[in-house]
Amino acid sequence: MRFTHNATGLNLTMSWPKWKLGRGLNYLVELAAGSSVLQLKDVRFVEALRLTDALDVKGEGTIIKVALAKSTAGLDLLEVCYCRNGSATKTNPFVAPTRKL
Repeated sequence: MRFTHNATGLNLTMSWPKWKLGRGLNYLVELAAGSSVLQLKDVRFVEALRLTDALDVKGEGTIIKVALAKSTAGLDLLEVCYCRNGSATKTNPFVAPTRKL
């Protein structure tokens, strides 16, 4: 499971080699964080992710429970990183700037 952040909000990608899913296809699932069943772009759902210890991914045939240990800290760091580095710049944020002598 991977969370990413862009201008439209939080994105979630999940993969597992044992899943027999068609490559490049999208599947409808419902996400539940605690008692919240909302969209990732909904601020209330993101807040629910911060407060719960598991995310339920409900498909047609099964429910996958994903542990969210330390999700609050991870989502906070993702938000800070996006705010600092979300806009295009001419410099690489992962390389120290050259010193002028």
